[in-house]
Amino acid sequence: MLIIVAAILLGVFAYVFYKVSDMVTMETGKVNNFLYAGKTGFVNFFVMEYDSGLICFDAGNSIAEVEIAMKELNLNVKDVTHVFLTHSDGDHVNGVEAFPNAKIFLPEKEVGLLDGMVTRKIFFMEGSNKLPVDNYLTMKNQETIMAGEVSVKATSAPGHTPGHTVFLVNDSILFAGDAFHLAEDGTYEALWAPINNDYERAKETAETLRNIPISLVVTAHDGYYRFEK
Repeated sequence: MLIIVAAILLGVFAYVFYKVSDMVTMETGKVNNFLYAGKTGFVNFFVMEYDSGLICFDAGNSIAEVEIAMKELNLNVKDVTHVFLTHSDGDHVNGVEAFPNAKIFLPEKEVGLLDGMVTRKIFFMEGSNKLPVDNYLTMKNQETIMAGEVSVKATSAPGHTPGHTVFLVNDSILFAGDAFHLAEDGTYEALWAPINNDYERAKETAETLRNIPISLVVTAHDGYYRFEK
């Protein structure tokens, strides 16, 4: 019996490793002349330059990794004025304290995962999420925040987590977080079922987001894709 259980667990771990190794997380570096990717383990956060400073989309897996990535990019963590979190999973929020001067924005519907009113389901486990800071602001679906001349519009993208949100910048760049898996041809697909709170909802979200006209989409685990105009 123990041999059978061990074989099943080994098979599960092997499959998980295969799925994780399929991720194409970007190396720390430039995406274009104003947008940078920071690599923290198997997840990216993104930094955008604008007239008054820097904007971050997600906050990486740890403070130390964020600081290392920012130094490699020759960017100052103190110049980050806004951090927009797509959702509250640890690999996207653990590094948020690296940005001491930033306003932190969390999707309004993610708050339930922090106070225990909503359950985070992943693989066969259930629990809640944590945010390292208490001084954050919430964003509603379809709300727009202006950072200088940069507009950041929140659009609800549930499935991976109940409150997962994508951010559309200047009606051109979509910061997708974990809303979907980005295939090499630019196709949006729902992430692997066991890591989503609601896989069917995630598939619906991926289908809906395809209808947003953009020039560039960036994801937390699957790199980016440029669309032809």
